[in-house]
Amino acid sequence: MLPAAPSNLAASASPSGPINLSWTDNSNNESGFKIERKTGVAGAYALIATTAANALSYVDSGLAVSTTYYYRISATNASGDSAYSNEASAATAATASINVALAANGGVASASSTYSSGYPVQAINNGDRTGANWGAGGGWNDATYKVYPDWVEIDFNGLKSISEIDVITVQDNAQSPVEPSQAMSFSLYGITTFDVQYWNGSAWAAIPGGSVTGNNQVWRQFTFASISTGKIRVLVNNSASKDWSRIVELEAYGVSTPVTVPAAPSNLAASASPSGPINLSWTDNSNNESGFKIERKTGVAGAYALI
Repeated sequence: MLPAAPSNLAASASPSGPINLSWTDNSNNESGFKIERKTGVAGAYALIATTAANALSYVDSGLAVSTTYYYRISATNASGDSAYSNEASAATAATASINVALAANGGVASASSTYSSGYPVQAINNGDRTGANWGAGGGWNDATYKVYPDWVEIDFNGLKSISEIDVITVQDNAQSPVEPSQAMSFSLYGITTFDVQYWNGSAWAAIPGGSVTGNNQVWRQFTFASISTGKIRVLVNNSASKDWSRIVELEAYGVSTPVTVPAAPSNLAASASPSGPINLSWTDNSNNESGFKIERKTGVAGAYALI
């Protein structure tokens, strides 16, 4: 028997770049959902993913900037595919954003306490949302049993303008985790009551919508009007297990500044000195260069090489 078609498909673009899809599951016999996408109104739909059964969301990443994407989905099982859902669309931002909390981008993590070297706070900004190798570097666990609050903090590499923060806590199946979705829930270990905060220059302040109670989502995403700050933190006040605070990843997204090619120098002049060296001088016409490359050749027919 064919599964019933899903409905209420919705698409929304996040500042970090991906488009988040959600829908209503109207069947009880699907083996998964087929997700199709096209670019622009005149584009042709193509299959991009098939989810597991009972999925209610999907995150489409690796997209181009300033592009409108259209989506439709269908439920599938051994008998075939359902009718399509409604069509939904979303447009990506004009400028790509970057995770400014990431260690590779200069983010430095610290914590109120750390249980052991197997649960380092440095794991929360290494780019791994799964928490793989939990207990051996997969995520952070505090050291104050049944004592709250606990906190983790990430200092950016200077002031950043951010408009999205993502908090990812530990999955129930911590020893065999999978890539989380925003529909993934937990009941065993994740953080349930917490505040997502930014430093306003003199004190910690909650981001809009950042005071959370009764949480059961592995991945919580917060979007807001741009805030300029040099650091963020998560203040944990309770967890499902009511004993430890556990965070797998903490991310913050801001718009990256495009790097433009510097203007070419001009008026290069070379003069030989009686002592032997040749003196070079030029006019600097750019204000964003990191340096100047100097190349040399011997004779008119020679080949230039960097010196």
